Amino acid sequence: ERDGDHIHALIPGVGLSNDGRGQFVLSPNPKGQQVAFERAYASSGVDPQSVDYIECHATGTPLGDKVELNSMEAFFGNSGTVPPIGSVKSNLGHMLTAAGMGGMTKVILALQQGRIPGTIHVEQPHSSENGTFAAEQILRETTDWPHNRPERRAAVSAFGFGGCNAHLILENSRGAKFQSSKGERGATKPTTGHRPPTTSLAIIGMDGIFGEFNGITAIQRAFLNGEQAFRSLPETRWRGLGIESSKSDGASTRPETENRPPTTLQGAWLESFEMDFLRFKLPPNPQERLIPQQLLTLEVTDRALQQTSLKAGQNVAVLVAMEAELELHRFRGRVNLAKQIEDGLTVSGVTLSAEQQVELTKLAQDTLLDAVPVNQFTSFIGNIMASRISALWDFSGPAFTISAEENSALKALEVAQMLLESGVVEAAVVAAVDLAGSAESVMLRGRGMSQGWTPGEGAGAVVLKPLEQAQADEDIIHAVVEAVAFAREGTPDSVAVSAKIALESAGLTADQIGLVSLHTSGISEVDAATATSLQQIYSAAVLSSASAHLGHTFAASGMAALLQTVVALRQRTIPGMPSESRPWFCNAGDEPRRAAVSSLGQDGCAAHLVLSETQICPGPTLAKGGDDSVPMKRGGASVVETGGITIMPLVAADVSGLRTQLDALVQDLGANTALPKMARQAFETQREVQGSFALALVGDSLEELRQEAEAAKSGIEVALDSGADWVTPRGSSFSPQPLGPEGKVAFTYPGGFNSYIGNSRTLFQLVPELHDSMGSYTNRLADLLHDHKLYPRSLQRLSESEIECLQDEFVNTPIAMFESGITTGVLHTQALREGFGLEPQLAFGYSMGEVTMMFALGVWGPMDPMSDLLNVSPLFKERLCGPMNTVREAWELGPDEFRQETLWQWYTLRSTPEAAQAAIDREERAYLILINTPQEVVMAGEPAACERAAQTLGVEPHPIQVTDVVHCAPVKADYDEVKRVHTNPVVSKPDIHFYSADTYDVTELDADGLGDNIARIFGRTVDYTKLIEATYRDGARIFVDLGPRVSCAKWIAETLGERPHLAVGMSRRGVDDRVQVIRTLARLYSHRVPLDLERLYPEVPERPAKQLVQTITLGGEPIQTICTEENRAKFRVAETLDSPQRRGEHRENPPRPSFAKGGSAALVAQGGAPVLVGGLG
Repeated sequence: ERDGDHIHALIPGVGLSNDGRGQFVLSPNPKGQQVAFERAYASSGVDPQSVDYIECHATGTPLGDKVELNSMEAFFGNSGTVPPIGSVKSNLGHMLTAAGMGGMTKVILALQQGRIPGTIHVEQPHSSENGTFAAEQILRETTDWPHNRPERRAAVSAFGFGGCNAHLILENSRGAKFQSSKGERGATKPTTGHRPPTTSLAIIGMDGIFGEFNGITAIQRAFLNGEQAFRSLPETRWRGLGIESSKSDGASTRPETENRPPTTLQGAWLESFEMDFLRFKLPPNPQERLIPQQLLTLEVTDRALQQTSLKAGQNVAVLVAMEAELELHRFRGRVNLAKQIEDGLTVSGVTLSAEQQVELTKLAQDTLLDAVPVNQFTSFIGNIMASRISALWDFSGPAFTISAEENSALKALEVAQMLLESGVVEAAVVAAVDLAGSAESVMLRGRGMSQGWTPGEGAGAVVLKPLEQAQADEDIIHAVVEAVAFAREGTPDSVAVSAKIALESAGLTADQIGLVSLHTSGISEVDAATATSLQQIYSAAVLSSASAHLGHTFAASGMAALLQTVVALRQRTIPGMPSESRPWFCNAGDEPRRAAVSSLGQDGCAAHLVLSETQICPGPTLAKGGDDSVPMKRGGASVVETGGITIMPLVAADVSGLRTQLDALVQDLGANTALPKMARQAFETQREVQGSFALALVGDSLEELRQEAEAAKSGIEVALDSGADWVTPRGSSFSPQPLGPEGKVAFTYPGGFNSYIGNSRTLFQLVPELHDSMGSYTNRLADLLHDHKLYPRSLQRLSESEIECLQDEFVNTPIAMFESGITTGVLHTQALREGFGLEPQLAFGYSMGEVTMMFALGVWGPMDPMSDLLNVSPLFKERLCGPMNTVREAWELGPDEFRQETLWQWYTLRSTPEAAQAAIDREERAYLILINTPQEVVMAGEPAACERAAQTLGVEPHPIQVTDVVHCAPVKADYDEVKRVHTNPVVSKPDIHFYSADTYDVTELDADGLGDNIARIFGRTVDYTKLIEATYRDGARIFVDLGPRVSCAKWIAETLGERPHLAVGMSRRGVDDRVQVIRTLARLYSHRVPLDLERLYPEVPERPAKQLVQTITLGGEPIQTICTEENRAKFRVAETLDSPQRRGEHRENPPRPSFAKGGSAALVAQGGAPVLVGGLG
């Protein structure tokens, strides 16, 4: 009305439903149809008695028509007046997917004209069970509208194959507006010209299978670890079409794909997957199976639903994004083969007996496709897969499929949002599937493969609820969908336009988005245009692409990108491609992390999706420490990601019992039990045993663990004989003399210049709640870690030389090094204490490690105040770093001296402290600053002076990357400023012995005294060996190095030598943080140190007692299997008299049978020579 449009009719209400479980998925269920009626009239407020006419679906089958009449009788029969009925199918026939439109068009015209067309040729009318709807209700002739009032109302029913039901109410646009209990309808709401905000949706379940990544855990690991699913084409996937013939005759069964041999074709192929046929109530007979497309969709969707609290029978919508399964061409090909073979034999002049021809035809047909049962025929009706999910869960919400090529999944998501926003359903499940790796798909879509796209295939699913409802139901929320939008400009600008619409709908600006998952087709021109268009919108967001991991999955590509983005938000990690993944930080009080998905379809339509995590970054609270510490909350929906590595724990009262367990484990590992389940069982078992000896086996697969277990058999004996620990390169460990029961645990913290590029990169994946708990220590975690230096951004993976250059730059920013090192120490402490339950009895630091331990163990409060002081103080800007004015004043240097040359350099020396001190004392500008071990010291000062001292000692000086002046007499001049910067309020006094290098004894926890300690050690040599010996005398036997690198652990081991001790570290450069931490935990476990390892062993859901699990393999036996000598002999025949060859004729261009691409071929030997006679080659 507002726009002056001609209104043909009004739609006051529509009811959608699905039959749910019913008797059989292909049989109509009256319950589902009645629900559609109820929803249409309840949502619109329309009185069913006011409906003047019903346009029936009238499917034309005895069962279908009878069920429809009975459903109408049950709903409309008690309303008093029974409306007349009819169906347009008597005029147009059954138009299948367009059937509802035919009925709707008829009714709209009838409303306008005031006359209802008759239903013709009705000879044997059905009636409902009680006769409410019978022959007299069927309008068999064109009839005037039942009344003369200006308001006319009618309804249209559409009941789709598989139980998809709809009931639509229509009104004419003339006369007075209808009144209803819903109030005045037809009023036009004022518009602002802006897209209104949409209801936020919570993702409460998700799963998928893409390529070799089976399950959300494997998919998550691929995204976080930068793994790709690409490999060479399996020979069964294309039924052998990718295999070159090795026959001397040169015949080849290889089709060409843009001149690329399929044997070298790389893709994220899905070779097989398993499913429980008993769970899905499907016939297990391989000859009766549904097609893989439907089975795969059922499997992943059911997995996603099982993660949620949804129950059978709820009003849940099922929306499946898909395209036609292109392998359906094999059905036609199988039928065509009979004629093709007959033609091929004729053209080749080969005569076979009728029996031979039948056998040859069957042989060729079966290599192309197995005999086709009814289930497979119906499988190709796309909507059936949605209905099967509804039937499995007895869902009554609408269930249908949506096809829009690359945008299919996001279109389905948009429909789900509409349904949930309107309150039509309680929840919705959106699935997407595309087996785009079939030969037919690759050859049809593969014209662009030469430009770079790589096929991928699989399926994924997400379960959605309105955010407020999910929060009220206390569902686990993986991420939140804030907006989805589409634009079709017909140009690359569509991408930017869709992004703008989505951001506007979500009420956001582009700078609030931290990550964008790009649509990458692999076609350079398209991808370049997409990237350029997005650059108009996003300037600071990190770019990623699911296709880089999973290939181009077409109809499932939106789902792949969605899963990648949800994983990133849930795990608070930027996915790793092309560089390594890294933590995704936000400062305290910031808005939630947000991400976007960009998609571009082949039709030029662009889609954009905006998502967010579920919570705002927490603000600071009281730092953890002592009796005031509180348990760290689990990180929302985040899950522990170990990178695949696990500890298989064994414990026993004596070594004999350990041997027995080890033998049993070796057998179990050979039984191919699922690793997570076996590890969980081992963890549960050892938790109940109070044993003196423990063995920790470390590996990331059953085979690795089996190898470690076999090695442990002899390793245990060697350890018992030598008295030394048995440790493997993978981290497996056994101690013949466990120190945990009697020895104390000491935490030690390294100095200020130990941070390195990539430090703690994956630690947050192992302990994801660190993102929350670090709010107790800082408001600005990213700033204190200096994440842009730790995790540099790049469009290409950085080379080793580039990383070293960046490391050099990092070292030359002292404050960044200090703050990053201190924050890393805090992170490691939190990870061990709160993540794995390890508590220290003692603590000490190396150099500035004393500062770190005060923050890490909760003596001092948040780090931000000291950071503020540090960044404005001249101490590390010009006094001890930069121009080093402290040294210049001490050495009385002129303004022009050492402006180009290096003023100050650190060196390590392999020397005793006494000898080193004697040599250094001969130099005025060289200082002994640190004693690492009885045989290693650190010297610093003027390079020439230091080199002379080393020459006097007769040792090689090794320069080290440290750029500050500390632990020497010149720094005493800055005593007051050092104390001011390092004086912090004491907020907690944990029951831990804190040792200081000021006295080499336990120090008092007093704010002023701690500041004095640090100021004094800045001005004199620090002897780390004295700290080691002091804590050892205090009972420390377990030493844990908390901070970047493992230098302290190395020095402790060298200092203590053969004395009983264990020295381990949390971080080793070049080793994944998760691997290093788990190896450290394994060493601690083998020494019987009390730990809580439960996070490494997630509970594995129990499988039903009764299962019928089968493997579904895509493709089939290679076609080469029919080309055996036995088969050749069966069809070897002499040349026929009337063959062109026999008559001596030469036919330059003989007629050839027409072969459709994508199938098989058969060989017949004619006079000993093979002849291609038919197939889809």
